[in-house]
Amino acid sequence: MSSIAATLAGSPARRQQDTAKGRLLVTYVASGGWDTTAFCDPKYNHDLSSGLGPMSHYEPHEVRQAGNIRYAPAAKGFDTSRELNHTLDTFFHRFHREMVVVNGIAVGTTSHQDGKKLFGSGSDQGKLPCISGLMAAQGGFSSFISYGAYEQAVKGVRRQQIGFRQPAFDIGFHKDEFVARRASHQQILSLVDDEVSQSHLMELLGDPNPSPCELVAAAFAIGKYNSANIVGGSFDSHSDNDRIQNEKYLCMLKDLTTLWDMAEYYGFADRLTVYVCSDFGRAPYYNSAAGKEHYPVSSAFVMDRNIEGNKVIQATNDRLELLPMNTRSLQVDENNGGIITGAHLHSSLRQWLGIDESTLSASHQINPQGHFDFFRAKNWVDI
Repeated sequence: MSSIAATLAGSPARRQQDTAKGRLLVTYVASGGWDTTAFCDPKYNHDLSSGLGPMSHYEPHEVRQAGNIRYAPAAKGFDTSRELNHTLDTFFHRFHREMVVVNGIAVGTTSHQDGKKLFGSGSDQGKLPCISGLMAAQGGFSSFISYGAYEQAVKGVRRQQIGFRQPAFDIGFHKDEFVARRASHQQILSLVDDEVSQSHLMELLGDPNPSPCELVAAAFAIGKYNSANIVGGSFDSHSDNDRIQNEKYLCMLKDLTTLWDMAEYYGFADRLTVYVCSDFGRAPYYNSAAGKEHYPVSSAFVMDRNIEGNKVIQATNDRLELLPMNTRSLQVDENNGGIITGAHLHSSLRQWLGIDESTLSASHQINPQGHFDFFRAKNWVDI
């Protein structure tokens, strides 16, 4: 446990004075391609019509649920199994009311680079800015914090790169993630350009080796940033899928819990949106090495205290095939529905963040066919 986490656990929270009252965004990328059937789009143990299978190693009665959100149990027989089940239950029961899960997003690629671009910007074509870069520009900030993934910035906004970089890590291969995710002292100081802010930042951190979530939260707290990319992973499980997914989901849930704990501690939880995605999904069957290959169907979810949460848009069937959805009802509609794409996801996310009608957004258009209102405020009235 870091010194910051220990402080949160062992003493009353000392909230800092907010210096910026605007919206805040963290994009959390589960790098490498997550197995959604092992998390928020559970598919029980059965074979596909093609004869491939099984899809998973759990039975229907083992699927867990918090409110309306169903989630898979931890894979059995691993050192992480018991802890992950406890962490899953704790996470979803704490946060389901402020979560919207979108299952069944057509990715259109199984390339790590293109998948990160799609989920980072809404398109795998051209050079659209990432949503964190758009958020920074819209809020009048000159930079955003980035631990990797898709980092294309808006003109006049730079990405403040953090962590040790290896190209292989950023496209999802297994590397030393502890090294890749930790910031050097010099990188921490480079986040702010005056000694007073540097001193304030270091005072808040306390720990000379903060986790990404701790560092981003402290940078938000002093009002110097309003957006960040954080990378978790690698979920790339071409072999030994169940063990790897267990381990990586456990780390991801701990990261997200730390982020929200810090947001509450610093007093900006009511202004924070957390967008969680991956490069793509994984196949609904195992290969000969007990792994799962890349698959062009995935999920994403958004967490926000102001959102109409406890909601799942379920656009896959029990074979992990895409289903057409009605843009108004967000229910399956075989006659008039459309397949959900990354463009739809980002169009709705931009709207939720309040940047959809800005001049900036108009100059970086996504242009999906149709619009889904995935993310609505609490007490929404549909006229």
